[in-house]
Amino acid sequence: MGKVCVPRCTSAPCGAGMTCDASSGLCGPTPCGAAYSCADGLTCAPTRAGADAHGCAAARCDTDGFKCPDGWTCGPGPSADQNGCAAVSCVGGAFECPVNTDCKPSSKEWHNCEQRACTSDKTCDCGACINGYCQNQLWVCSPPPPV
Repeated sequence: MGKVCVPRCTSAPCGAGMTCDASSGLCGPTPCGAAYSCADGLTCAPTRAGADAHGCAAARCDTDGFKCPDGWTCGPGPSADQNGCAAVSCVGGAFECPVNTDCKPSSKEWHNCEQRACTSDKTCDCGACINGYCQNQLWVCSPPPPV
């Protein structure tokens, strides 16, 4: 990759989320804090592993006050996401699987809800049996776009 000549940021403004470094004259990511707000689900933690160029990292439910969505709980587990939220299992009725899925304790899918296998549309809650699995809607086949 080659180099590109650009005007010093003292004479040309930096883009959104960028700040001019007066000593180098180059635009760089604005550090999180008062001048830059991290997106939802992120927190300002520049030293945390996985932090982006602004210093924003995944907000944790156990240390940063992140609220896990419905169907998820704060805690460890094989299904824990980057925020530390683990999927509530359908086993025991604590979570209700969506249509066209079944609760299977051995499943490695989220909430232990596995897509229902089928041989006909009658097996499915709604939608259709396609390629041996219940789908929530019919697929649409179309010719490829013109080149």
